[in-house]
Amino acid sequence: MAATRSPALRAQWLGGMLRDLRESNRLPLRETARFLERSASTVSRFESGALPIAPADVAALLDFYHVEGALQRSALLRLAEDPAAAGWWERYRADISPATGDRIWLEDRAERIRVFSPLAVTALLQTEAYARAVIAAGAPGAPDRQVERWVEVRMKRQAVLEGDSPARLDVLLDEAALRRPAGGPAAMRDQLAHLRASGERDNIRIRVLPFDAGAYADPVTDGGFSLIALDGPLPEVAHADGATGRVLLAHDDVTRLGALYDRLEAGCLAEAESADFLAAVESAAG
Repeated sequence: MAATRSPALRAQWLGGMLRDLRESNRLPLRETARFLERSASTVSRFESGALPIAPADVAALLDFYHVEGALQRSALLRLAEDPAAAGWWERYRADISPATGDRIWLEDRAERIRVFSPLAVTALLQTEAYARAVIAAGAPGAPDRQVERWVEVRMKRQAVLEGDSPARLDVLLDEAALRRPAGGPAAMRDQLAHLRASGERDNIRIRVLPFDAGAYADPVTDGGFSLIALDGPLPEVAHADGATGRVLLAHDDVTRLGALYDRLEAGCLAEAESADFLAAVESAAG
């Protein structure tokens, strides 16, 4: 499904924070509407994210709501000013869904990303051959050229882990993700070797959740998920993996998944043990 230029995620996120500010000031909707010289229904649409709000209006509301902290003001204004077309992924908007575009936008601005991967190696650590096999399996019948475009996007996403200020990545890999072959023995060995090498980097931490850790379940995602912490005062958000994928902004969802991540992490092997486990699986894959 092709993406659009919709800034829905940013508008929804910004609107929710502006609503929280209004409510913390105990101002009814009509007071804010009067201040902005807009209708109450328009302000309501700003707060729901149904209608993007102009940066000038955001700046005015920050004054009206007595927001003086430089970091908070900067973060909110950046959300208002950052256009949907910004970023390298815009050139792929015909190839990716809006949900994927939202996730890439979040990753591009992340300081820390925590991932739980139950069925496959997380996209941020996939090799090209492994990614191609996983993507093709998930989209049977897709033309080879389309699969290659998706692989290209996935490889470009990994740039957030490089450079002078790379994002920190913490990954919990279920043993099933390591045992399930993708792309043939050679591709799987390369993928496992890549995981071991990645785990040696300062900004990447990989731990394995073995089968004997027992069962787990979560009603929010019913699968893998990511917790993405951005810079400044912006709150941590979650992304539920799956065929459609979705960003979860609600505080309760993020808190629940954060607690689940902690429980899963408690059942994981230590980093050194995880590295040994990866080496053993890699050897067995040969």
